[in-house]
Parts: sequence; C-alpha cells; structure tokens
Amino acid sequence: MELSIPPNTNILCDRNHFSEALYNILLNGWEAQQSAGRDTPLVVNCHQERLWTVVEITDCGNGIPKAQLRHIYEPFFSSKNTNLNWGMGLYYVRQIIRSHLGVLRIETRLGSGTTFIIQLPRCDEAKNTKAN
Repeated sequence: MELSIPPNTNILCDRNHFSEALYNILLNGWEAQQSAGRDTPLVVNCHQERLWTVVEITDCGNGIPKAQLRHIYEPFFSSKNTNLNWGMGLYYVRQIIRSHLGVLRIETRLGSGTTFIIQLPRCDEAKNTKAN
C-alpha cells in the first residue's frame, strides 16, 4: 500500500467506526485487484481541501460496471460470492461517513480501477485548542 498523509492531519471521528469503514474500502480494493490479476499496491492519499479533509483510496481493479454502480450502497447487494459476502460493507461505510457529516463519492473506470473519495469536515487542531 502506498500511503500519503501530510503531517499534522487531524480527522475528527469515531476511531473504531472510521477504521472499520477504511478497512472495508481497502479490502474491497484488494479483492478487486486480485480478481483482475493485478498485484499493484493500493494508494491512499489524504489532503486538506477548503473545509474538508479528503481521503482517496484507489485500486487498480477492473472498475465497477454502471449497472452495478447504482446498487453498491444498497444493503445486501454484492457482486461477489454471497456465501462468503453479506453485501453490507459499502452500505455500512456510507452510513459511517454520513454520521460524521461527510460525503462519500466514487470514481471508476472499467478496466483501470476505482477511487473512493471520503470528504470529512476539516478539523484543524489550532482551532480546537483553548487559549489560556
């Protein structure tokens, strides 16, 4: 995995739930790359953008077809083997991001991969510390 996070980046979140959301996206990306026969690293970039902290997670899988794209956040929807997969991962991810007042977007290209973009309200430590 390639990781790019600027120093002093703060995210105001519930650590357990947000970690689970990231885990679900990373696992999906890894599985997409495995099914595409690619062994390239996942790329995680984080940056500040106006009022947002943005986390982008990119894989080099086969991308998501349009017909599936409209359903990926529905509970129990999965394009994988349903004996091993309940189809709750991206539904749960979206719920977590929304509960943090954030936005979850997706950019995908067939044959070249997918990027999940998480936008969370920016948390600057200097603004959150009390002046003595």
